[in-house]
Amino acid sequence: GLAQLEMSDAIMSLLMYTSSITRAGSAGAGNFGITNFGDLKLKDVVVTPTLGSFTVLGEVTHKIVWQVRSATGPGGEVSVASETDPLIKAANFAQVASDITPDMSDFNGRPPRTKFWSQDLTERHELFHAHDVQGKGQGAVFVATNWLDTQAAATVAEVNLLLKQVPVRAVAALVAGMGVPAEHRAYGDGAPAYKARADAVTAKGAAGDYK
Repeated sequence: GLAQLEMSDAIMSLLMYTSSITRAGSAGAGNFGITNFGDLKLKDVVVTPTLGSFTVLGEVTHKIVWQVRSATGPGGEVSVASETDPLIKAANFAQVASDITPDMSDFNGRPPRTKFWSQDLTERHELFHAHDVQGKGQGAVFVATNWLDTQAAATVAEVNLLLKQVPVRAVAALVAGMGVPAEHRAYGDGAPAYKARADAVTAKGAAGDYK
């Protein structure tokens, strides 16, 4: 046992974090928009054996991809771009205003969007998610590399096996900070813009400006 311990060397890692945000792909069935953030990969990794340790240098790349539907929502909802959108009429302005009014009891401001939605505000929502994840990416990689630095290996091959867990552990750290809290942050960020648009629609409707 002691002999085996003496053969295992410590690991010291320095993995840089780089990220990109891209609009691509599809929002998928049932979604107004979606942000995918699980694509983390190791790049240009070099493992160098030194006296009593292995030094690991390299990069973790993070590809964040978001998408939002165009014009029509997942259930056929119609997008309204502003209070002057020609789709808004005297007969439907109240429904439009109701559908885009943020419900502060639902994810801190999610609008009902039963028949109408706003594509541009949904784009803002998904971009908030993308930048939210990006801001937490370095910390997630730090969590993963801290774990790596607690491990020991006897060969470069063993270090490389341990390295395969780094992206997985970084994703797990990101997921821990997403979910419901992330939706609260994103809807809360967009709530003032939704309310302003809904209020403007209501005001124009009350003034008889829609035909």
